[in-house]
Amino acid sequence: MLKSDFSIILLFCFIAIFLNLSQAKTIGNTNKQPDIKLPTGLAIPKGHKFQFVLFASGVQIYKCTVDANGTKSWPLVEPIADLVNKEKETFVKKNFVAHHFFRNPPVVINGTVAKATWRSSISGDNSLVTTAVITTITQPSPNIAWLLTKTAVTEGTGAFSNITFVLRVATKGGVPPPLSECNKTFAINETSSIRYTTQYWFIEAAKK
Repeated sequence: MLKSDFSIILLFCFIAIFLNLSQAKTIGNTNKQPDIKLPTGLAIPKGHKFQFVLFASGVQIYKCTVDANGTKSWPLVEPIADLVNKEKETFVKKNFVAHHFFRNPPVVINGTVAKATWRSSISGDNSLVTTAVITTITQPSPNIAWLLTKTAVTEGTGAFSNITFVLRVATKGGVPPPLSECNKTFAINETSSIRYTTQYWFIEAAKK
């Protein structure tokens, strides 16, 4: 191999490495607020501002429960979802930037229970945020409610370190099975995982 050919190959290797580094994962690449009208009763709190949006796909896990009176219900056990930066990105591991779940045990502050947690899943960012629901806006079936949640605690350093509120909007799917399916199709205490997608808007305090 000629020296000039080796130099060209080496140059292309450096270019490939540079492009890979320039596209390294970060959380919150989409920092323009989506053009979605928020329903009455759901708004970004005064003194705070939209920071970035992540797009989620996962499951809402419900458990078939029957009480002593025979009343059936499907309480939510937990959500499990992965999040990506871009709306059109495929939900594959290489694109995941965060993971959503319920914290166990939850955080309890002044009697308020906070469970909903978003944790970074990228290298160099070990941040997470846990929130409590403060506003629920019911959506037409089969879509789960839109939510406003308030931060109870953050940990680590990274994209979630300064988050003050998280909104769940543009939900699709995720509602529990019909009550008639509990103790029929599903045994008591059996769980059902229902697919859902949504946008999570991450909010920070506005700088003065």
